[in-house]
Amino acid sequence: MAPMPSITIVKTFSYRGAGEEWSNTYHFDGGDPPDSAHWKTLSDNIIAAEKATMPSTSTIIRAYGHKAGVKTRAWLFDYAAASASVPGTYVPGAGAIQAGDAAAWVRWSTSQFTSRGKPIYLRSYYHDVASQGSARSSVDTFQTNQKTAFETYATAWVTGFSDGTTTHHRAGPNGAIGVAPVMASQFLTTRTLERRGKRR
Repeated sequence: MAPMPSITIVKTFSYRGAGEEWSNTYHFDGGDPPDSAHWKTLSDNIIAAEKATMPSTSTIIRAYGHKAGVKTRAWLFDYAAASASVPGTYVPGAGAIQAGDAAAWVRWSTSQFTSRGKPIYLRSYYHDVASQGSARSSVDTFQTNQKTAFETYATAWVTGFSDGTTTHHRAGPNGAIGVAPVMASQFLTTRTLERRGKRR
């Protein structure tokens, strides 16, 4: 399998009293977008779908792209500097937002297998997630409506996002293509943020 290009969407939210950036990188098929205009169109289309998964306490501030197999960044757009930051539009239930370290994952199936014959999955983790409620029995469960929003977004990657010319689909770094079914986690987990640092 060949290396795939990628795009990284950078978000910010308040964490431990200060702004914290976090991001998701998506590899995709269809080849490299040919110029900045195509990268920007692809980014805008992804963001238009991704914002529906996040509450307004998270804001998309930047995006950048890498060509297939190239470590140097090929494209960057600073939405914040352009006064075009994109806040999330998901509306969680009252009191359901969890600590910044809390996260939920989304998983894509693929048609590829490891050398040992195990299925290859693609997975992304997201912050600013909500639980189903505040009771001990429900606080660990991913809020149903937000889970559905993530599954809708993941399915949009299977359908593909256009750069204005080519439609790109979620892929692994080496070419495994994301296909249905997609799944979001039932239970919340954690993903360490930079400000949290190492345990002592």
